[in-house]
Amino acid sequence: MPLRSEQERQLVDWCTAPERAITATCPLCGKNDWSTGEVFAATPAAGFDHDPNGEGATMVQLICDHCKLILLLAAPPIFERSS
Repeated sequence: MPLRSEQERQLVDWCTAPERAITATCPLCGKNDWSTGEVFAATPAAGFDHDPNGEGATMVQLICDHCKLILLLAAPPIFERSS
C-alpha cells in the first residue's frame, strides 16, 4: 500500500529526529536521494518462523533514487500514535 502524505511526513520526521542520528547517504552508491515506497507485511518463510504468533513483520520501504537500493524499516515504531 502506498504511503499517504501524512505517513510520508511521519516517516521523514521519524528518520530526521535528533535521537536517531540516521544518515541519509545510501550505503551502496553514496548518493542522498530517496523516495518512499510502500508499507507491506512480510510473512515468515517456511522453516524460518521466529515469531511465536506466526505473524509477519510490517515494514516500510525507502528507495534510493540513484541505484534503487531498497531499505526496509519496521513500520509500527514509525507510525504508532502516542496517546
